[in-house]
Amino acid sequence: MGSFVQLAMMVTKEFPEANFKKTTVIEVQEGVNPAHLDQQCINTLLGTKVFGLADLKQYPLYNLPGKGYCMMDRFLFLKKMFIGPFFELLYNTSMRTHFDPDPRRNFNPYSSIISTEVLEKLCFQGILKGMRKTKHDVLSFDEGDNSIPDGYFRNNKTIFLFEFKGYIFPASLTLNPDFTAIKNYIDNRFVANERGRAKGVGQLANQIALLQEGQYVFDPKFNATLLNKRYTIYPIICHTEYYFAMPGVNDYLNDAFRSLVDPIAHPNVTIKDLAVVDLTTLLQLAIHGKGYSDLQELIDRYLHISTTRKKKYARTPMARDFYNKMAGFDEIYRTRTRYDLIDPKGGRDEKVAELLGIQDAEMLEII
Repeated sequence: MGSFVQLAMMVTKEFPEANFKKTTVIEVQEGVNPAHLDQQCINTLLGTKVFGLADLKQYPLYNLPGKGYCMMDRFLFLKKMFIGPFFELLYNTSMRTHFDPDPRRNFNPYSSIISTEVLEKLCFQGILKGMRKTKHDVLSFDEGDNSIPDGYFRNNKTIFLFEFKGYIFPASLTLNPDFTAIKNYIDNRFVANERGRAKGVGQLANQIALLQEGQYVFDPKFNATLLNKRYTIYPIICHTEYYFAMPGVNDYLNDAFRSLVDPIAHPNVTIKDLAVVDLTTLLQLAIHGKGYSDLQELIDRYLHISTTRKKKYARTPMARDFYNKMAGFDEIYRTRTRYDLIDPKGGRDEKVAELLGIQDAEMLEII
């Protein structure tokens, strides 16, 4: 873990005299053990095979003797650095046979535990608790009861319903992309699984039905005073995987969501279109002292921009307009809306520790 922390804190710089000006080189600071970097270098494979994408994912660095470690692809390196330990903990420790003597059968139970106990209960819930709110707001989480969403927040007549999904997009679909296989993967995890059990948008639709029926006993004030009045629901799927921000995914899942929820929506309820939101977005809001009103503004702006782009494509069906109209919440947030809300000032590390309930000494091992 110490090596991982040092990697995250290393200085990166452009190599001005190199042919490729944008090549990023990691410069090893004095006193830092580069063993973890060496394990990620592709040098040992030189002359032994023709490299493929799978090799670059496993070994995203090239050692330039005396100069540093070159990132052949910045995205692949960052993914290896932050997601790689997830796999290494399983396959390079005794956990590879902890759940089953056959290592091939250990990934699903291991992944499920990490997703629930670490990503959802520690990260997701900690971040939602850390977002700015008032003493009159209601925040509740699923503690193993299917009648409660993964996250519920209400401010007066505005309600956020969260479903958290800590899936990792399978490498097989990135190496050999197939439309039908990708669609089936998304359907099984975000609409309904092969046994017909609701997932993702299906769970949100079920939660909205329970809410409208007054089944949310954890929010008695809503049932007593607001149930039959006008209120607004913001449905959100929170994820931790870059690939779920692909163009078209948010739009596709929203179509599935609307087909489920529109037939059951009460006339006094305004149900917004679905937002598929990366957990890092919520983390950025919490770190910079933002709250649920800011998240509401971001979603409203996303929906407005998305509607405007779709109208433009209907008028002038150009290829660029087609791509733009398929952008999901995450892409529009990263390229259009985040800079209006995010304050670049410091205090990030301390705030992360506070959100996740981590002590100062432990923080040095994480950030």
